[in-house]
Amino acid sequence: MESKMMTMEQMDQVAGGHQEEIDVLGEAFGIPTDSKTRWGAKKDVEKIAKRLNDEFGITAVMHGGHDTYFGDQEKNYYINKKTGKSMTHLEVMKLVRQKYPRK
Repeated sequence: MESKMMTMEQMDQVAGGHQEEIDVLGEAFGIPTDSKTRWGAKKDVEKIAKRLNDEFGITAVMHGGHDTYFGDQEKNYYINKKTGKSMTHLEVMKLVRQKYPRK
């Protein structure tokens, strides 16, 4: 079986993942994600969630890192604070890419 890496464009389309979504959002914001340690990952997740909240009015609950501290089996979810409706990762990325297009 051949193993292939996803392109960043393909990663933008990921829906329902956890660390992959965090990595894509981190890349868009220029925040290098450090998922190797739970404390590094926690700090990165907090920065990304703050940017989503401050810049886009999105409440993000993200589960990243590769240990149970972050609830590795949990899905990330996003809520539009203005409407109160949940959003998919794809919907979030569409908004983010309007402000932060791929270079």
